[in-house]
Amino acid sequence: MDQEVLGSLAVFPAKVRQHFEGFDFIDLSLAQTMLLSVGDVAIIAVFNDSQAALSVALEDLQRKIGGPLSPIQLREVAARFASINLHVEPRPLFFSQIDTSAGTYNIGAERPDQVHMSAWNLELHGRIMQALAKDSSPSVRKSTALMVIHRSLRNSFIGWPLKVGQHSCLTIPTVRR
Repeated sequence: MDQEVLGSLAVFPAKVRQHFEGFDFIDLSLAQTMLLSVGDVAIIAVFNDSQAALSVALEDLQRKIGGPLSPIQLREVAARFASINLHVEPRPLFFSQIDTSAGTYNIGAERPDQVHMSAWNLELHGRIMQALAKDSSPSVRKSTALMVIHRSLRNSFIGWPLKVGQHSCLTIPTVRR
């Protein structure tokens, strides 16, 4: 399997509190993004972005996250990864190579040296975050203000900049044959 086939994968410490549920799972099918949180570990993955979401968000993640994340913060990271993935242009192209004479099988991907993102759509990101906040634990659902805040995107639970315009074009190393 070629390196370009790998999606974005991030593992985070999750806050464990009596009032937090110990399990959370979301599947954003259209954005090919998943969040799985069990106990004090959370995994967020984007399956079809050829590492673009992690590459775009990595600097902010390292700067803003200094400890375990609450359930709503984990959902915000998942929403950010999903939003980034939906903005990537052009999409990576995945393919299979089968050599029956040699008995080998390889999965590969083609992507340009630079990954471009379309103009950041705050409304799209807000709708994703609103859906994730609405579908979260009872303690989060009680606060409709959280959904309104994220719908209008006037705030962030992590403190991320709400625009990712500075990442409209980034270089991701590509392995060439």
